[in-house]
Amino acid sequence: KTAKKIEKLDVSSSKCINNDSINIVSKLKSLRSVQLYRTLVTLEGFAKLLINCKQLEDIGRCDDIGRVLEFIDLTNSEARPFQLKTYVSRYATNSHLQLAVEMCPFIRSITVFHSSLQTDLMVLLGLQDLRELKLLSCDFYADQVKQVLQVKGCNITHLHLEHVEQIDLNALMYISQMCPLLESFTLYNCTLIQHTSLYTKKLEIMPFRNLKKLTCVAACTDEQLLFMLTNCINVEFIHIGTAVQFTDDFVEKLLNKNPLIHLKELRIMQSDFMTMVSVERIIESCMSLELLVELESWVLLTEN
Repeated sequence: KTAKKIEKLDVSSSKCINNDSINIVSKLKSLRSVQLYRTLVTLEGFAKLLINCKQLEDIGRCDDIGRVLEFIDLTNSEARPFQLKTYVSRYATNSHLQLAVEMCPFIRSITVFHSSLQTDLMVLLGLQDLRELKLLSCDFYADQVKQVLQVKGCNITHLHLEHVEQIDLNALMYISQMCPLLESFTLYNCTLIQHTSLYTKKLEIMPFRNLKKLTCVAACTDEQLLFMLTNCINVEFIHIGTAVQFTDDFVEKLLNKNPLIHLKELRIMQSDFMTMVSVERIIESCMSLELLVELESWVLLTEN
């Protein structure tokens, strides 16, 4: 009896979970979240799960989800729509994304590995409830990320860009204007480039005012960094990767403009130039700070 009330189940990476197991899992009518990544469950098993567990909102990472929906569309099309709110796939073609929009209209969070030959990101405009967008391997301008954000950005709270090319200061400005509710922003292994001509219109919306979490694991210029860091006055968590080198001067310039009074956690993964001057300045300015970590990777601190 208790088992029937289970809402979350995580059996990822378990090699004894297969399609036979789905016969049991399918009886859990209250199931909302199930993680089956790296199990032996096949396309048919996932299809059976979606059809039988009507409350299911999250099936974790499922690279075959496009083919699963295709299979259901061909064999049991009246089973739609599904309640899925999370869609994570590394191999989504255009038709797969189109099916996701039609068959899972309540998707709030989507992770797409983009291939310019197979995926047109404009398909995402059909998702009315989209709040969290994670894009891997695309170009900000050429692949129309800007156009997607122009339409959907007003509701986006989480934006994760990974291996995204063509990001310049203009792109950061566009993001700040098109995603005013953004709470979490991640740049991961992206290529940030110098802008050719600068966005000259006055910024109508104060940039990044709702941002709580900023992760920058990408090489960028001081100008790009300062644009993000001086504007996110309510940020609580900042993670800076090894591709960025802070200096005492940079920290001073930043904290003079934005004292980061709400910051709770600061991770600067490496610095060859920062000294105790920065540490003291950060502690003095960031009055809510609870965690200042990775100091052992600040060369000048460990040398002294």
